[in-house]
Amino acid sequence: FFPFNQGQLALIHMTHRYAVAALGLTMGLLVWYVYKARTSQGIRRLTILAFVAYLMQAGVGALYVLTSATVWTGVLHVALAATTWALLVSLSVLETLNSREIISEQDRQAWNPQ
Repeated sequence: FFPFNQGQLALIHMTHRYAVAALGLTMGLLVWYVYKARTSQGIRRLTILAFVAYLMQAGVGALYVLTSATVWTGVLHVALAATTWALLVSLSVLETLNSREIISEQDRQAWNPQ
């Protein structure tokens, strides 16, 4: 039964592809959520930039598999993966800081009723 009869390396490669598909679905949901629930243009742009970097990385990864697997394709694939990761970490940090500001404002209003 494909891909499981191809050996350990094929199993690793297929697991990688399934993880990439799951990340793509998750990032698609993230883009949808941000456009539905967030008004900050900076957060929206950062989310789109991360999604575009992910799509480029997935495309380069597919080219790496389907072509002669040159060193530069591999380097570009890893560089785009690092870029995607950095953008998602930045997005997480900004959202964490934004949520702290909201909670702090709510606490302040609770102590100082108008």
